[in-house]
Amino acid sequence: MDDEIKERDELTAVIIADSFTRSFWPITNDMPKVLMPMCNIPLIEYTIELVIRNHIKKIVLFCCSQAQKIVEYIQLQKYRQVSIQCICRPSCASLGDVVRELDSRKFLSNDFLIIYGDTVGNANLKEAIEHHRNLRKADKEYILTVVFSEVSFNSNLRTEEEQSIVVLEGPRILQFDGIMKKHKIDLNSNVKFKDLKEFEIRNDLVESGVLICSPEIMEYFSGEFDYHSLRDHLMRDLLTSEIYSVKCSAYVLPKHSYLHRVQVPKTYDAVSVDMMNRWLYPICLDANLFPPSTPSTYTSSRNNLYKETGVQVSRTAKIESPVVIGAKTIIHDEAIISMSSIGRNCIIGNGCRISGSYIWNDVIIGKNCQITHALICNKVTIGDNCIINPGSIISTSVKLKDSLIIEECSRISLYKYNQADEIYQLCNEDSELGKGYLYDTQLENLLHGVNKQLLRKQSIGAVVINICCAEAEDSPLSDSSPSDSENEKIADTNKFMSKEKFIDEVKNLVAEMVERDETVESIQIEVNSIKFSQNKDFMECISGILAGLIESSGPKLSLHFEKWTELLGKYACSDLEKKHMLKELERLMTGRPEQGQFHLVVKEIYSADVIDGDCILSWNEECTSDVFRGLMKQFVEWLEEDEEEDEEDD
Repeated sequence: MDDEIKERDELTAVIIADSFTRSFWPITNDMPKVLMPMCNIPLIEYTIELVIRNHIKKIVLFCCSQAQKIVEYIQLQKYRQVSIQCICRPSCASLGDVVRELDSRKFLSNDFLIIYGDTVGNANLKEAIEHHRNLRKADKEYILTVVFSEVSFNSNLRTEEEQSIVVLEGPRILQFDGIMKKHKIDLNSNVKFKDLKEFEIRNDLVESGVLICSPEIMEYFSGEFDYHSLRDHLMRDLLTSEIYSVKCSAYVLPKHSYLHRVQVPKTYDAVSVDMMNRWLYPICLDANLFPPSTPSTYTSSRNNLYKETGVQVSRTAKIESPVVIGAKTIIHDEAIISMSSIGRNCIIGNGCRISGSYIWNDVIIGKNCQITHALICNKVTIGDNCIINPGSIISTSVKLKDSLIIEECSRISLYKYNQADEIYQLCNEDSELGKGYLYDTQLENLLHGVNKQLLRKQSIGAVVINICCAEAEDSPLSDSSPSDSENEKIADTNKFMSKEKFIDEVKNLVAEMVERDETVESIQIEVNSIKFSQNKDFMECISGILAGLIESSGPKLSLHFEKWTELLGKYACSDLEKKHMLKELERLMTGRPEQGQFHLVVKEIYSADVIDGDCILSWNEECTSDVFRGLMKQFVEWLEEDEEEDEEDD
């Protein structure tokens, strides 16, 4: 036991505070990526919290681009549970460069973790670390364990670049190849496949951002200066060579664990929404865990609306959860905010419509603006009547004139390319946009290979392409072309459940677990597992849960819902989902013996704050059933009277 504690204490986490890409450029020209706020908290704080929660006491923070800003930020914090040593090497441009630098310093003599500084999650890595150590005890040839998360093909948590094939024999990785723009993968015809009776091929695994390494791995990077990436360089050579005898293993996180990287704007959006919807519990915004020097001050309502102190929201403004609003922000009349994060000290003008977007600190947005699936950085000013289309990024301190229409996937900053010096330079002169210049995609494609199509695929709100379901004449895993029947089999295995089948699966699952009197949290984990694997939405989950609760109830349906309404509250977050719940409840109870208890069930849901009076009144206006309107008449009249009294009090 003492040896185990000693080993754990000696474990070091190397956090790489750079992703070595231009996916967030031009934001990262002013700010290191790891200091970008996600729900108003710097990204690096989530990574450090992951390390602290796994009881690792030592962090080596490796800083490359804009290293001094990262060091200054860390020095301002007061981390009591972990010691942080900063290493600054601006010249490092890849994972390989970082590992070679670590090897030259010779201070990592035990197993260590490599974690990217954009990794966010609640995963318990104890089992993964024990998995690696047990393999090492049995076979010293194991020098690396890659920690994977299971992610469905069309999940917003994966990018097209992360589509890959992992071939496994037990925990051992035999092959690890990217399949972007490929419809055929050749299995390595080398010694590692000789005499194998069976192996497993998986394309649902994504690197989580965590690697568990033994010191020997550094020798391989140092011996080959051409090695820059893990998958495409080091592992490709180690796994295809007949010379090397070393082995790499895979550890797949349990489905209830959450661990993902924020690599591009698309995954920034996906992880932010998951954070707002509490999928990273117990790491929640209203826990106010970080940053240590100035912790956040969030309080939350049941519908995942998070507000800090000093927020002012007009009574005529409409907030459709999940939404985050930072301290001292003012939202004016008739504004509508939905599924967005608003920073601190912001002003949102009259009649603005903000949906699926991320507004950082000190932003001023004029009247009647429409912002959809966009990222607006610190100190930006947007004039009246502007339209910011999906995928756009407005970088720090840009000022836009009135009545502008910004095209989708546009990027605007204060930096202008100087043809003579061949660099981007800060330019504060006025432009046709106000103060700011449009990102030249043709120039970026020429200089860095970043084209408009790639920006669109990586943008907020983009849909990932399932490579494995793409039309192709070749099988993904064979040299020969399959027959028509084989093609049908390949397509069938990659299709998601139909809506009806998914709802039926959730219904049966909920009914069984309710009858066993499982906890709400246990049921939620199982429902989420099916939801993510089948790429379904909350409304489809609500339909299945309602059907399961009704299926498992006795004659006293209202008492049954009194106990289990909390489960519905986990999924009915937006006004649309709440109204769907009432309509679905009406549909499911029509013609059942318990139909007469409809109003009692609705009262239970209302009493638990899962729905509000406005939602019930809105449903009542659209309801065409005289039976259900009659059952609800007295309750609706009471709600209307209560609403009138509130208006008189105001």
